[in-house]
Amino acid sequence: GNDLDEPAAQPDPDSGGITIWGRTAPSKMALPSQLFRARVADLDNPGEPESAIEPTLPWEGGGLRGPSFVDAQAPLLFYQGEDGSVGLARLDGDRVTKLATAAPLATAALLGGGRKVGRAAAALDPESGGGSIRLYYTVDDAEVYVAEAAVSSVLATPASAVDWRVRPAQLVAADFQVPPGDTKAVPAERISELSVRRATTPAGRVRWDLFLVAAAGTDSALVAASAYDDPQRPERFAPVSTALLKTSEGTLMSPAGTLFHGQPLLLAGLHTVQTGIAVAVLPSSPP
Repeated sequence: GNDLDEPAAQPDPDSGGITIWGRTAPSKMALPSQLFRARVADLDNPGEPESAIEPTLPWEGGGLRGPSFVDAQAPLLFYQGEDGSVGLARLDGDRVTKLATAAPLATAALLGGGRKVGRAAAALDPESGGGSIRLYYTVDDAEVYVAEAAVSSVLATPASAVDWRVRPAQLVAADFQVPPGDTKAVPAERISELSVRRATTPAGRVRWDLFLVAAAGTDSALVAASAYDDPQRPERFAPVSTALLKTSEGTLMSPAGTLFHGQPLLLAGLHTVQTGIAVAVLPSSPP
C-alpha cells in the first residue's frame, strides 16, 4: 500500500550487490514519508522494502526524502527533511545513527535562499584539497545549484558550523529539450528530482553526471547533463541530446545511476497505479 520513489543505491563492495534506499509514503493516507531500504543480491529476486528511518527531529518536519551516498567504503547517508534541509546519518550494518540532530547539516534557507529546494544529491570529490562533499540540487524547479564543503568540516560538530560554499551550476530548465532529440521538442519549463554520479573515464578524466526529470506542460522525460572536472574553473554542464530512458508502461521519475556487479544500472521511480522502483541497464559508454 506504499509508494516508493527517489531511489539511491548503497553498493556493497564485497558482494557486488546493492541496497536500494528511497522515499516511502502510504498511497492513500496523509502520513509522514519515511526512508526505506531493500537489499538486492539478484535483480530478479530483490528483497522486500523495510522502513529504515523515520522523522524524529524537529528540523526534519513532517517527512523524509532524498537519500544519497558518497562512499561505499565509509557509508554516510545524506537525506532531506520536509523543507529540503539536508541531514546526515552513519550506517553500521543495520544500525542507522543520525549525526545532524540539533540542526541540519545544511538548511533549506542556506541552500535555496528562501526558494524551494528540490531533491539534493551528495557526491565526494576526493581530489579537492583534503576532499570535499558536493550537494547538487534544484531551486524552484528552474535551475541547478551546488553547495560544497570540506569533508573534515562536514564530519565535525556541530552540524550548523559547516562552511558551505553555494553557487549556481550554470544549468537551467530551458537548457533541456522535452522530449530530447525529437523534432517537435520544446525547451523544458521545469527540472526536478536530481541525482549525481562522479565517474572516471577510461582516459582517466573525472566527469560529473547529473540525472534529472525535465518537464514542459504535461510532458516529462528523464534527462542527463555532464561536465568534465577542471581544477581551473567551475564545471560546465552540457545537456545530453537523448532521453535516458523511455517506457510506455507508466511515468518515469527520480532517476539515479549505480553499479551492480560491475554493470552500470539506472534506477528510477515508475508511476502506474502505484509508484515503485524500476531498473534499466545503462550503456557502458558515456551518455
